[in-house]
Amino acid sequence: MLENLNPRERLMVKVIAACVPLFGLIWGITTFSQKYFANRSQITALRNQISNEQDRQAAAMFAQERRVYYRERSLPADLNVSKIDYGRWLNELVDKSLTLISVTPTSTTTLGRYKGKNRAVDVYEQQTFAVKAKGSLRQVIEMLRQFQELDLLHRVSSLKVTPETSGPSGSGDVRTGKLIVDFRVEAIALSDADLARDDFLAKTKALPEPSEQWQQTIIARNIFGPANNPPSVSISPSEFETNESIAINLRGSDPDEQDELKFELISSELPGLAMDSGGGSKSGKLLAPALTDEQAGEYKLTVRVSDSGMPEKTTEKTFTVDVRKPKPREIVQKEPDPPPFQYAKTAKITAIVQGKDDKDWKCIVEVLALNQIHELKQGDSFELDKRKWIAREIDRREVVFEVDNELLTFRGGATLDSPSFRFPLSKEKDDKDSITTSRDDDDQ
Repeated sequence: MLENLNPRERLMVKVIAACVPLFGLIWGITTFSQKYFANRSQITALRNQISNEQDRQAAAMFAQERRVYYRERSLPADLNVSKIDYGRWLNELVDKSLTLISVTPTSTTTLGRYKGKNRAVDVYEQQTFAVKAKGSLRQVIEMLRQFQELDLLHRVSSLKVTPETSGPSGSGDVRTGKLIVDFRVEAIALSDADLARDDFLAKTKALPEPSEQWQQTIIARNIFGPANNPPSVSISPSEFETNESIAINLRGSDPDEQDELKFELISSELPGLAMDSGGGSKSGKLLAPALTDEQAGEYKLTVRVSDSGMPEKTTEKTFTVDVRKPKPREIVQKEPDPPPFQYAKTAKITAIVQGKDDKDWKCIVEVLALNQIHELKQGDSFELDKRKWIAREIDRREVVFEVDNELLTFRGGATLDSPSFRFPLSKEKDDKDSITTSRDDDDQ
């Protein structure tokens, strides 16, 4: 068949024949990948469905466990039984710990109602009791502890404590130390509770034995305000020298900022130490006479600080005071200040020039450290190193300056700290024309 085709047609046939398997392979891969990823998506959706169902089952199991827990701790579903028996138990509990005034059932409320298949279903009934009694704070704490021993769905929803007062002619301005306690108790009875009449009051839970420590935390405080915190005390200074009076400052601190502090000296080994009557509400002072060198040593003292809180809290602390002989004073010789920098070392006569008039000579002084240039004629002056430099004589080789009642001669190119000749002037200031300067032999 191919023999009847020309070369170009045979080439096209071969190309088409080669592409057919390639297209078939691409189609197969595409079909497979679509089905593969579709199955993957379906598997992921099924896994999510299984996970959600497992979560629902776990939540249902947890809810069932909670329901069993609540049923075991519910009052009986029979409201007459629960109201009478629970009310009797509450009456006996309060009367055993406090002086009972009254226990009164106030209301019965149906709560948690929801619609079932054929009718509305009540989940539980809540019974409320109002209790009034009186007693001490310790008795109230003991009654609440015993209340918690009964492992039922009941709680003290509100508690009001009022100090009992009395006074002459019924004025009611003196506290008796007793408390009037009004509290409200709520108890729940589930509609499907399975507790019998005889066993629901016997269901108790284990509580720790009453601890005097945590009871004291509640009792030893003002229940009508924040708990009172103990104060603390510190001293300063704690070191002194002999032959000088001793004054020790006491500094108190209290977390209760409104409390005032009182300081007392309990004991002291320091002779003559006594509390000063002055001082503020947070500070105090201890005073003692000076000790001799023979009495030098360490002395202990104990201080007590008390606050004005309710009830009063106190703290005692022992401190050590060190009284030493004074150390011999060392005479420290002050090092002399370094001499001031002399800018004359950097001042140089850079040029001596002549003006139009042969007598009109000028010198140029450059102070490198100060970046200054002075152009001076005879009689001109400038300030350097807190001294006044006056140009008295200028010629083509030398310059004569008057400085601090002294004549200094400099050659061109010299620095102002190295004159070639010095000539002191007398106090009477001789005539300047009579002053001559020496010349080197090679310059004469």
